[in-house]
Amino acid sequence: MAATPPQIAHRSYGRAQAARPPGVQDLLRGEAKQRAAAASRGGGNGRRHEERCRRRHQRTLELDVLDCAVCWQALCPPVFQCAVGHLICSSCLAKLPNRKKCYTCSRKGDYNRCYSMDKVLGSMQVPCSNARYGCTVKTSYHQKQEHEATCPHDEPCFCPVSCCGFSGGPAAATHLRHFLTDHGWPSTEFSYGASFDVAVRDEDEMRVLIGDDGHLFLLTVALKPSSCVVDFSVVCVRPRDVEPKFRCIMAFGSWKNSNYYARSEFQVTSTAFFGGMPPECVMFSVPKLCLDKDSSIHVTMHNTLA
Repeated sequence: MAATPPQIAHRSYGRAQAARPPGVQDLLRGEAKQRAAAASRGGGNGRRHEERCRRRHQRTLELDVLDCAVCWQALCPPVFQCAVGHLICSSCLAKLPNRKKCYTCSRKGDYNRCYSMDKVLGSMQVPCSNARYGCTVKTSYHQKQEHEATCPHDEPCFCPVSCCGFSGGPAAATHLRHFLTDHGWPSTEFSYGASFDVAVRDEDEMRVLIGDDGHLFLLTVALKPSSCVVDFSVVCVRPRDVEPKFRCIMAFGSWKNSNYYARSEFQVTSTAFFGGMPPECVMFSVPKLCLDKDSSIHVTMHNTLA
């Protein structure tokens, strides 16, 4: 007859948990059953809701479709449309010489208020371009540019000198103090539309140009030993151009050693100096043989949006 194995008593050495009262256990079991039943009945609805959320996050929209067909600026309510559906902002509509014909397709007919687009513009929120620098603000599309103009989380600007580790915010005062104090670069204050002279010395030079609106520019004079010309460039010290804003005219004339005159007009590039001076920013050159100790170039800056 096989021996019956001994019964081993298992002893719990942990602190015993207090048993719930029977009424509480019954209540918990009842709630669990109710949740299971609800999930069974509404499982399809739950899955459909998750699918709608997933599709909502996957949708993309090219924001330029929200621009006015005339001025190409961001549309803001009230928005109007022609009979075909071409959109126009209220300010451009008021300026049209003929409001009985579509500016885009020339179809005859009145412009009518587009309430559906007003609703879209009012409900759409876009993140600030400085979100990667810590900005959490979301605005309507037509208010995005206004916010970014004063956003405190703007992209940092650096120093164009390769061995300088300076970096700071977009505030012009920070960079002006660095350029003038740490590097000792000369500066020139100017008014837009008024010409001023910049002396050309026989050495490379960085000159700070200070606009009457507070914007900073760097004028670079580069005398390359292997080249027969002196290169000039002007850049605006700001992280990005929301849209082109400044133009520069440079002119030089020499009648002492030779009859020579050159002039160039160009769009001013904006840069944060990430990686140094932007490539291909030279917009004006003068032959070295035309320069002497009294030479200077004539510079005129224009604010195209003023």
